[in-house]
Amino acid sequence: MEKSNISVIIPIHTVIDLDQYLPKALESVTKNTVQPDEILIVRCACPEVTDFLSEYDFGDLIKKVRVVETQKTKEFAHMVNSAVQEVNTDYFSILEFDDEYSSIWFKNAVKYIKAYPDVDVFLSHVIDVNEKNEFIGTTNEVTWSLGFVQGMTPEESFSNLGFLDLEALKTFPNFQISGAVIKKATFEDIGGIKNNLKLSFVYEFLLRMTYNGYKVMTIPKSGYKHMNMRPYSLFWRYRNDDRYKLSQDEGKFWMQTAMKEYFFNFDREIKYEGN
Repeated sequence: MEKSNISVIIPIHTVIDLDQYLPKALESVTKNTVQPDEILIVRCACPEVTDFLSEYDFGDLIKKVRVVETQKTKEFAHMVNSAVQEVNTDYFSILEFDDEYSSIWFKNAVKYIKAYPDVDVFLSHVIDVNEKNEFIGTTNEVTWSLGFVQGMTPEESFSNLGFLDLEALKTFPNFQISGAVIKKATFEDIGGIKNNLKLSFVYEFLLRMTYNGYKVMTIPKSGYKHMNMRPYSLFWRYRNDDRYKLSQDEGKFWMQTAMKEYFFNFDREIKYEGN
């Protein structure tokens, strides 16, 4: 079987619904004709997560699976940053445990990596669903029409098809990096994902990438099924859990902060000082 030179990172911070979704996420990997070289399960130090994974049957995937533990936090950004340090391939992809790859994702990703070796991030065509597996919408595919809506000439729009730039991000802030294939060296050079940013860390990361001249492209006809606002997920907590819940003003603050922070490659101390 062809090697992909891609590692898969799966952050796990909770056991809630883990037994329901993780098998489907891993099955979506095995259904691909081109496989990732390794799978890094990133777990927090929570005893319940540790126990679950120690007893979990990974089947034939066990040869590819490595477990990386993070001690500091359950936050998504820190978990991904920690795992990237352990990656043994030139590229990695983030698979949330309640999401699924399409069966042609790695095959298409490898083709695009070979065709566009200078691209640093290949975004997936994200299909958003709810916890009932009902279709909500799509994300990232707007990169294939931005040239037209930005008033480019036909020649300019053709050469920019599929690519994301800084100006486009300022107009269309909703992009996903889950499922994306990211060049490890670039990710480390740019400073990873900023853990200090709530809500807007993905947006800030892409702003920083495009601001620094790195290339971000969406692969068409790839497919990554994303569970949108699954109960007890990170963004669900921001909206519903009183311990993490963000007010409308605080949500605006973090989006505005992303617009100010992408000039800096690494975390700076940020605190919301609202009423």
